[in-house]
Amino acid sequence: MIPSQLVRAAFLADSHCLGPHWVYNQEELARLYPDRLKSLDAPHSKYHSHRSAGQFTHYGDQMLILLKSIALSGTWSAKLFRQQWFELMKDYDGYRDGATKGTLETIAEGQATPGSQSNDLAGASRIFPLFLLELPLDDLVKAAREQTALTHGDAQVVDCAEFFARTVTALQRGQSVPEALEKAASATYQALPAKQWLEQARAQLESEPNAATSNFGLTCHLPEAFPATLYFALRWHAQGADRREETFLKTLSDNALAGGDNAARGIPLAAMMAASGANLPAKQWKEVEAAKQIEALEFLIAETH
Repeated sequence: MIPSQLVRAAFLADSHCLGPHWVYNQEELARLYPDRLKSLDAPHSKYHSHRSAGQFTHYGDQMLILLKSIALSGTWSAKLFRQQWFELMKDYDGYRDGATKGTLETIAEGQATPGSQSNDLAGASRIFPLFLLELPLDDLVKAAREQTALTHGDAQVVDCAEFFARTVTALQRGQSVPEALEKAASATYQALPAKQWLEQARAQLESEPNAATSNFGLTCHLPEAFPATLYFALRWHAQGADRREETFLKTLSDNALAGGDNAARGIPLAAMMAASGANLPAKQWKEVEAAKQIEALEFLIAETH
């Protein structure tokens, strides 16, 4: 599996979720998208008033900062990422969540500690450009944790970044989704109850997506968003791990139309499917405004390796 495919999948998932992002009423989403979410859409919530179809939420924008910082240095540099992140986010015209505001304040004050204690999944969802470096697992884990800790100091979120790094690496090596998740959950974490939350995800597999995500909770907070993300990945596997573009898109749509913080869930979900060999919907990728820029940055990174 080419690493760029899982990186593009992550970016596509964020843009795919922009339209219904942070709409919590599942019935409203069903009315807005009676035939599922088949193309990229403009936001329907108040939070992304400066964004249009094909653009990113503030998660995708920050993931693009990570990709740019890697392209500039040819490697992972926490210092450069921090600088690049601050330069964009201090004048950012998109939504600033609590983690962003807290981090801007601490950087402006010259503090080296994480800018917030946010326990939002999104801090761990941004890691996937790091896979372009094809680092040894230990180095990848270290980079993923550092990237997340810049804005999210909560120990569970930092552990979650490691969990995703371990899971996607196992998928790249040919393990199935259940095998990869079990392997990642068996690692030792400071705070993440990975095995417990994986069991919660498994317990909901007989439920339809809207019901399952409602049972978990639709917010960005890790105890809700993390098991919900694993549920969608396990459900994709349980339904045959179909690698076709239309199945990839249907799974993304199921997650998006479950509502709430679908983007934070969708980014790692898409990366996991792509790492398992799922095909990226070419037509929808072309609708992503930054697609050519992302491809160019990928090329620059590849040239250095």
